[in-house]
Amino acid sequence: MLAMTEEPNNLTLQHLRQIRAEMQEGFAKLTTEQALTSHKIGTLAEGMVSMRQSIEGLRNDMRMVSLAVDEHTTRLDRIEVGLNLPDA
Repeated sequence: MLAMTEEPNNLTLQHLRQIRAEMQEGFAKLTTEQALTSHKIGTLAEGMVSMRQSIEGLRNDMRMVSLAVDEHTTRLDRIEVGLNLPDA
């Protein structure tokens, strides 16, 4: 009679071990995916910082161009006044 109870116990233990192995495998995959996702997020963040710096550089360039255009416009206005040219 003892042998009959041992068989279900062994079967249950076997299933529990299989479930544990599957869970460990799942957690290992999850950990790997988490590391990959973390790396991708870090790379994306670095790219965004680089893009922000580039945009700020472009803004500064546009300010410089705007200042140069303003200076040239002022100079042309003075030349037109000096030459008594009518306003366009």
